[in-house]
Amino acid sequence: RPSDNTNQERCASAPCNSKESTSRELTMTAIKSNKKAGRGRSVSLITYYSTIVFFCVCLLSVVQLQKPEDISQHLSGEIHAVHDVVAVAANKEPTTRTHRTLDNYLPEEGLEMVASRKTDAATVREHLEHYYGNNSSAVPGIVYFITPTFQRHTQMVDLVRLSYTLDHDRAIYWIVVEDAEHCSKRVRDLLDRTGLPYAHLHKLSPPVTENDRTKGVNQRNIGLDVVQQVGIPGVVYFGDDDNAYDVRLFSELRKTKYVGVFGVAFAGGGMYERCIVDSKTGKIAKFVTHFLAGEGNPEVRKFQIDMGGMAFHTSAITNATRFSTSWQAGYLETKFVELVVESKEELEPLMDNCTKIYVWHIKTKKPWLFGKTGKMDALDSEASKIVPSI
Repeated sequence: RPSDNTNQERCASAPCNSKESTSRELTMTAIKSNKKAGRGRSVSLITYYSTIVFFCVCLLSVVQLQKPEDISQHLSGEIHAVHDVVAVAANKEPTTRTHRTLDNYLPEEGLEMVASRKTDAATVREHLEHYYGNNSSAVPGIVYFITPTFQRHTQMVDLVRLSYTLDHDRAIYWIVVEDAEHCSKRVRDLLDRTGLPYAHLHKLSPPVTENDRTKGVNQRNIGLDVVQQVGIPGVVYFGDDDNAYDVRLFSELRKTKYVGVFGVAFAGGGMYERCIVDSKTGKIAKFVTHFLAGEGNPEVRKFQIDMGGMAFHTSAITNATRFSTSWQAGYLETKFVELVVESKEELEPLMDNCTKIYVWHIKTKKPWLFGKTGKMDALDSEASKIVPSI
């Protein structure tokens, strides 16, 4: 029966067709998967190469910005502006190229020189009464804070920072002496803003040779002259403008009866320079320092004290109590103390027997500048004669 045979063949071949269909479907699925994977790999490659191209473009941009000629063009305005300042000071016509930017560097009023100025004793007393009232017992002893200073890149940074510290104690007479041929207006303006009684003077130091160092000597001596002229009892302290001070220092200074000493951080070649007090006697037994010290050292300092680690009552200051330009560098402190006392037992340890630090040598770092590695060139020196504001 043909029809039956046909049906049987059809039934027998059905499983074979299903196998073929399943195989075909698997093949199509694999092809689709491969296409998707290929598409994913293509996207990854595109992202990868795009990132590389973007990085190269950025790198080229940075290199382009850092070309020497571009830097020179950027700095040309500043260089011409300094030339303009000198031209104005010399009554010459400034270059027209940067005349419009001149005021951005040194204002014209900053070119003025100012005369020395001192606050007299009567004004100081009025100042103290204003802040502390008429009750004399409430008025703390005045601190004569003598600060030598000189023109440099960081001068105003140091003086501004110091003024903020002094502003915490109103019973201070700030004596600022510039190592220059005249007083500068910018320092005067700063002193006026503090509201403290002050003296602003100047004294140019003699040239410094290889074997001696006179920086700060004449300035401190002028400060001592002012102390004697004012005549109000108090404490004298030599406070450099590049140090940092804890406000608790001032109350400790007022404990000085004749000559007080205490520790200073980052001085004498170590973490600090201070004295050791004998617990039984309360007197100073020895000094801790690494600078010109040690038994048997012929150059040892008798009083191994830092300039910022000593204070004097005004009763210890006489006409003969002055620094000398003949003293060797490193011996200013000990030589000065020797004018007042004879032995370390006469010194008064402050700051909890010299166990606390209220003074730090900071030594403000000179900024890195384009040109001669930050050194002031002849152009800066010429401008500083007119106004020390570089």
